[in-house]
Amino acid sequence: MTPGSAQRKGFRLERVLEHRRRLTEAAEQQLALTIQKRLKVEAALQQIQGARTAVGSYLEERAASGALDLTALAAAEAYDARLRAEASARRRERAEVLVEESAARAELIDRRIDERVLERLKERTLREQREREEAAARQALDEIATLRYARAMSNGADYGR
Repeated sequence: MTPGSAQRKGFRLERVLEHRRRLTEAAEQQLALTIQKRLKVEAALQQIQGARTAVGSYLEERAASGALDLTALAAAEAYDARLRAEASARRRERAEVLVEESAARAELIDRRIDERVLERLKERTLREQREREEAAARQALDEIATLRYARAMSNGADYGR
């Protein structure tokens, strides 16, 4: 076999496969980062909801005890308004992160498909190479057996008679 022949050993596209694997790993990392970002935003939303619940409970306790004054009520309402605005901003941020996460997930799926296509091509190529080598080995053994038989016949040996 010559160096440029088509029956070269190994898989010619191994470097491409390795590159695709690296792209898949990068897509996995990007997806993990966006999931982590979404979880942080959702945790912030839960924290804001908890703070709003605490403000409501505080106002109810003060009202029940008769210690609710206008200053405390105004401060609680201002704080609740700020929390609502913060929650609204976090919901918008969560929506943006969900879009990013969806895009990252789609990218990862595409990368995995690309990688799997090359892996299957590699498997098929290596299987075909192995089959060609086995066929060549069988042919060589057949030739050896034929030559031995021909030599034995030419030397006068009596095979099969």
